[in-house]
Amino acid sequence: MAGIKKRIGVTVVFIFLFFVWLWCLFAIYFFGLPGNVLPLSAASLFGLGVPLALIFLPNRRRTVYGVLVLCAFIILGWSLKKPSHDRNWTPSVAKLPRITTEGDLIR
Repeated sequence: MAGIKKRIGVTVVFIFLFFVWLWCLFAIYFFGLPGNVLPLSAASLFGLGVPLALIFLPNRRRTVYGVLVLCAFIILGWSLKKPSHDRNWTPSVAKLPRITTEGDLIR
């Protein structure tokens, strides 16, 4: 019975780690790194490095903790990012919406 509980716990941890890894992968890609190659390179390095580390490093528990710390830094960096209108927006969303009211009409 204890073996089943341990397997369920490990499975839950790895499912959680997978979704955190996936979120961090997209966060790195969409973070706003300069150029076209750097975001893809950084996301690819993270996306391949984490699974390879979990597969090949001998101490799996320490590796999981290291990945969680790395993901925490990525999440912290994402949460500290300031919003800005001075970015390279696509033409369809480059202008901010504005409204005018004329009596009962809103345009």
